[in-house]
This record gives sequence, structure tokens and C-alpha cells, in this order.
Amino acid sequence: MAADDDIIISPKSLSALFRLMTENDLWVLQPAFSRFGKITHSITQRRPHSRLRYTNFIEVTCPIFKTDKLLSFLSAYRPELSLVYGVDWWYLHHLGNDERRRYAISDKYYYINPRDRFKPGGDREIDGLYNQAQRLSMWEDIKREIGIDSFPQQEFSVIEKGLSERIASYPRLGTMHQRDFLSLEMASSGRARSYLLLHRNV
Repeated sequence: MAADDDIIISPKSLSALFRLMTENDLWVLQPAFSRFGKITHSITQRRPHSRLRYTNFIEVTCPIFKTDKLLSFLSAYRPELSLVYGVDWWYLHHLGNDERRRYAISDKYYYINPRDRFKPGGDREIDGLYNQAQRLSMWEDIKREIGIDSFPQQEFSVIEKGLSERIASYPRLGTMHQRDFLSLEMASSGRARSYLLLHRNV
């Protein structure tokens, strides 16, 4: 597993994700993004009625790799390249983006990626190295050098929640934010409580 150091997810959810990985014989799995945090790719946003979605895209923020697939990618990875954007496209290209049952997004076990304005200084750390335009320009150069490209993101199939599970997941009046954090088992932590207060009107 490779994850950003500021994501909010419970230890119980992390353990469940590794079980999900094994049970479904996945190559790469990620938890979905909660809408209470930052979302870069719409395909990764949590779907409340879904348990698991098979896709052709897994974002680099929090991927869990099957060990042999990670080692395979690392054998092709070139650390001398200043890759600050696009590594997710690279590992999916390497492993094969036409696989229909090997990459999945978990909607049952999900996480919060804090918005930039809640980070120290209100900026992403990577912006101190290269701005967005510079990162995209570097990615274009790297794509040409190693012969890869981005591709349309697709959902191939969905495992839906049952009716009782759907009803239980609906937020109750006045507690929508609290239920989101309770499901992450983070409601008792000061970090989650502070983030919750800042998002009351988002």
C-alpha cells in the first residue's frame, strides 16, 4: 500500500480493504473518496449504493497493490524521471488497463482526502517544487519518452449494496457529517472533530 500521509481512514477500514483485496483476487484496490474531502477524478468519488466497482483506473493517492504486481511495476519504474504527475496512468498501463476484474474501488470502505485549504499554509506540498502547469508539462515529456498515455476511465461492473445496507447507510436528519465520520471510526479523534467543524457548511 502507498498512501498520502494526511488521509483520514480508520485502522478497521484498512484491514477490511486488505481482506477485500484477497477475497476478490484484485491486482490493485483503492478506497473511494468521500465527498467531504478533495476529489480529483470523478470515478473515484464514493457511490453510497455501491460496495465495490470494477474499473480501469486507480488513483495514486491510496492504492493497495498485490505484491507481485507492485514488484512488476517497480521493475519498469525509472526513479530518475522527475515524475510528479501521472504515475497512476503509468502503473495501469504497465499492468494492462484492459483488465476488467483486477482493479476496483471500494465504496463501502472509503476515506477523506483533506482539501488543500485545511493543510498548513493552505497549499499542497508538491506546489513548492512545481506548479500544476509545470507538472503537466513534465508529464507530457515523460509520456513521449516511455511511450505511454492516459486513457478513458471506465467502470466495468458494480457490486451493489442490499436494501437493508442501503437504508442503514443513509444519513439521518442533522447528522449527515457525523455519520460520515462515525463510519470511518474517527469521530472520537481530535483531528476528525476539527475537520468536521470546519466542514459544517460545506
